[in-house]
Amino acid sequence: TMAIDAKRKTQKRDDATKPRKKSKQASSSSPSTKKGQQSSSSSGYQKQRKHADIVTGAKALWNQLRQKKNTKEQTRELMDKLIPLIKGKVKEIALQHDAARVVQAALQFGTLEERRSVVKELTADPGTLAELSKSQYAHFVVLKVIQYGHQDNEICLPLIIKNFKGHMSKLAVHAVGSRVVEALFTTIHPLSKLSSLKLEFYGPHMILFGASLFNKDNKQQNSSITLAYCIQQAPEHKKAALEHVKNLVYKGMEKTLYALEFFQQLLQEYCEAVIDGSGNEVRSLLANSSVNNSNPCEHAIHLLSTRAGVRAVCELVAYGTAKDRKSILKSLKGYAKSGLLHPQAYLVYLQLIQLTDDTVLVHKQMLQELLTVAKDDDKAEGDDPTSPLLELALSERAVKLFMMVLLLSDKNNGSDSKESKNESKTSTMSLSKLLDPYELSVLTPGKVPTVTEADGTAVPTSKKEASLKQKELFKYLQKPLLDLCTQHTTELLMSRSGSMLLRQVYLSLGEAAPQAVQAMLEQVIIACEAPLSNEDGDNDGADEQKQSQEYELLGDTVGHWSIKNLLLADLGRAEGDDDTPSFSNAFLEAFGPKLTKVALSHGNRSAFVVAALAQVQPVKKLLDVKELQKHVRKKSEGNGGAGKSNAGLTALLKQLDA
Repeated sequence: TMAIDAKRKTQKRDDATKPRKKSKQASSSSPSTKKGQQSSSSSGYQKQRKHADIVTGAKALWNQLRQKKNTKEQTRELMDKLIPLIKGKVKEIALQHDAARVVQAALQFGTLEERRSVVKELTADPGTLAELSKSQYAHFVVLKVIQYGHQDNEICLPLIIKNFKGHMSKLAVHAVGSRVVEALFTTIHPLSKLSSLKLEFYGPHMILFGASLFNKDNKQQNSSITLAYCIQQAPEHKKAALEHVKNLVYKGMEKTLYALEFFQQLLQEYCEAVIDGSGNEVRSLLANSSVNNSNPCEHAIHLLSTRAGVRAVCELVAYGTAKDRKSILKSLKGYAKSGLLHPQAYLVYLQLIQLTDDTVLVHKQMLQELLTVAKDDDKAEGDDPTSPLLELALSERAVKLFMMVLLLSDKNNGSDSKESKNESKTSTMSLSKLLDPYELSVLTPGKVPTVTEADGTAVPTSKKEASLKQKELFKYLQKPLLDLCTQHTTELLMSRSGSMLLRQVYLSLGEAAPQAVQAMLEQVIIACEAPLSNEDGDNDGADEQKQSQEYELLGDTVGHWSIKNLLLADLGRAEGDDDTPSFSNAFLEAFGPKLTKVALSHGNRSAFVVAALAQVQPVKKLLDVKELQKHVRKKSEGNGGAGKSNAGLTALLKQLDA
């Protein structure tokens, strides 16, 4: 029995290992037959689709319409065939994944009347456009409707807006529908036309109250409505509106809609509305979003494309934690230079410099990138490499980052005495003078944001003293800024932003690095002298063109202004202070014997420079006053009397008489 059982087991094992024989039916089928069966089944499915024959014909026409070589007559002939073919069936065709392009072509190549007929058909039923907006393929039809219908204020635009009513909140946080909402708010202008749709972002209470909102303030009818304005007009609905907007913001963050302009605007409006002297709500928003792995700080780079997005990130920097600021810095890594040169994004970098306590992190994530010379920017061997800070120093926006590090705060700069105020106009600059009104509204320098704890105590979000942060950042920028001012002196003096930086470096680093500053001032003197003609004046027949090039910088529109302000920086200088370099002393030493020639070399501009020098140094003995008076009278007679054309020489004589 045991032998029989073993034999049976062996037989079963052999049967299992043997390959099975294919049936005749299976062996007879070939790959080509299978393809034929699939094609026949797909063709059968195509025939069963709604309007199958019409779609097939319309797709053939679309294939001809999209040819770029078509003439206007050929396009018109094809459109005359296409419009009657899809009339009455536009919605059903738009919902088909391979036929939506037909409706898009009808909108693109159709006449105004044909577009109106398509839009009327799509908006015949309420909410049709919202339904199509959620479809992966049909939403492209809605984008074409907005693109080609928004300029028709008579029929198409009112129909589009009416059809979207009641669906904006859901579409705004839909993965596909949000693209349509973005197209609405970026295409249709002015945005006041969309105020009825935008009210839906603020909740049902504001929708019911919307009619009275527009009637209260006629000015608001010409601009886009905002959450702050709605709350101001209807404060009793503030809590409900903020809760509704907060839910939309949370859903949008989960869907990572940070790159969309309308979402950036919504986020900024929410942050602005919840900040009433405290940033607790903003900090709560960041804490809850971190739980859902959708923290906006980690997506800060995507928010910097618009003004609203930049303002939102600045609020996050102001009221976020140290960890949030670290996340923002990491998100912006690699974009420091391009961000500082951006017309809006530079404000975020200024805010980070102002409020981030971890200066080592700021250096690693931001400053180190700015101070690194790119390989492509290196010059040939033997040439001085271009400073990586030059382009930033010549930018009126980017230069403010370096100025914020160099300048003292308003609290330290300010003084109530009349003498100090007069000196501050010429020798010092505060942040309130450096920044324009819009920048001041975003950055609020001198005011540290606070959050309120459970016991009601206001705690600042930045705990390190501003002067200490500036001192620590100053160490990283001191040598690069001095090298910049020494290597590219002429370029900086020919630029308003560059000369402003050079002047502040002179004021801030005179005591810290006197030798380096003295070397910088020598380069300034060289820039003023070049190109020089005969200094002794022996050649009476010198070429006029050569004489016009003498002291060329002092005759430049920006150059003379830069030298004048650099001289006036010494106004607050104490008498007998010989330890720190003095530009007025260096200028007087270089041009003392020829100040009369310098003053008259380029008319008013060079005279303004010498007049500024006269306010700081006793130069009256070095000038031939009678000769100057002679030239002033001659100039005045030639220009028809005293006036703006002689302002420089007149100012110089006034200083000498004083």
